[in-house]
Amino acid sequence: MLVQTALSSIAGWDRFAIMRALAERQTNLTKLAVKSGLEASACRTAVLRPALSGEIAIARCIEISPDTIWPDRYRKPLSQARSNALEAFRASQKSKGPRSSGVPA
Repeated sequence: MLVQTALSSIAGWDRFAIMRALAERQTNLTKLAVKSGLEASACRTAVLRPALSGEIAIARCIEISPDTIWPDRYRKPLSQARSNALEAFRASQKSKGPRSSGVPA
């Protein structure tokens, strides 16, 4: 388990871990996208390749920073849009208090 935890934190989350986390919150990628005011495919796209709006919607729903879910997409140097989105996400989470470790089960 320790090896899996260490690898998960380095590699980020796979699509199945993301979908499992959403299912625990009684939602899925399409429902989340529509609820977030995005195109129905936005969150599905974000699971497969970089798509900032879908990434942020997923991260907000599961309350895990997007750079924890997709560390490869948030390596330095970040684009200005990704940097701004990450700062906004972190600011919104500070007001919510402590959250989980960010490692998928």
